[in-house]
Amino acid sequence: MRFSFCVIPTQTVQQVGDLVQRAESWDADMVWIPDEAFMRDPYVLLGAVASRVSKVGLGVGIANPYTRHPMQLTRAICTAADLRGGDMVFGIGAGLKSTRAAINANEGEFVQTTRDCIAIMKRLMAGETVSFDSPVFKLDKARLMFQPTQKVPIHVASTHRDAFVMAGEIADGVIVGNVAEPEAMAQVVSWVHEGANRAGRDPKSIEIVAWNIAVVDDDAERAYDIMRGAIAKSVAITHRAVRAAMNIDHDTWQGVHAAVRHGKGEITPKLVPNALIDKYAIVGSAKRCGERMRALEQAGATMMGVRTALELNAQYDWESNVRTLSAALKA
Repeated sequence: MRFSFCVIPTQTVQQVGDLVQRAESWDADMVWIPDEAFMRDPYVLLGAVASRVSKVGLGVGIANPYTRHPMQLTRAICTAADLRGGDMVFGIGAGLKSTRAAINANEGEFVQTTRDCIAIMKRLMAGETVSFDSPVFKLDKARLMFQPTQKVPIHVASTHRDAFVMAGEIADGVIVGNVAEPEAMAQVVSWVHEGANRAGRDPKSIEIVAWNIAVVDDDAERAYDIMRGAIAKSVAITHRAVRAAMNIDHDTWQGVHAAVRHGKGEITPKLVPNALIDKYAIVGSAKRCGERMRALEQAGATMMGVRTALELNAQYDWESNVRTLSAALKA
């Protein structure tokens, strides 16, 4: 199982570059930079970082087809890939609703919109001229005015069953959001393989990234308390089929959803108990975290992707945390 982690670009370009360069020295396999909210531009960052490293993979984790047009996404990732010369990955998901609302972005059903965006990006990378019309984006005889040096793999990030099946049909990988239980991960992998088999593709060719908050802390109670709010947000957006696979009953989900989306109640240990957090995140000693990551590998995940949240960055030395997790996985 390969190891990767996400860097939230609140630091300067120099600081992010320094961090990724150090991560390469301790054999991290990939570093993701999100194209989300209104932090530093990830494609500029990727270009700057790509010029400083040679082994560690780089990825956008995650972009979306609402706040950037597919043509602009393709131009940006292909240009960044020129500098890297390989091992560049593009992750696409729905993005934050608050980000889309802030710029009055066009709306459209996620699974179909993402499928359309992936198909368009692959055609553009192949040098085709593309015309397309949807409520979210349009192209009129558009094509890249350069030949990309590589066709960048595209991964779908989601917590939605239909998106996992769609990814199996058309994408190069899947970023499985917030599933830390092996049984549920195995179910997600089966959905991806369902889509791959339907499209006549080799299911084993599709990367499965386990995208979870993971924190090494011998004081697990402290870690649970810090991440409780972030996990509540994840619970609130989990698709019902995934909730079923994770054995989360409707009443539990409804209570958390009401608190997160409508402010009806506080995010307390009673509402979001530690056992519920364990379904979404990896917490505890280095040994326990290593065991839980390897259990996800046994369930079908091929890469660990450690995501973070701003509240965690404020409480932990994130670089030290992900370095410890990497060592624990490979122990």
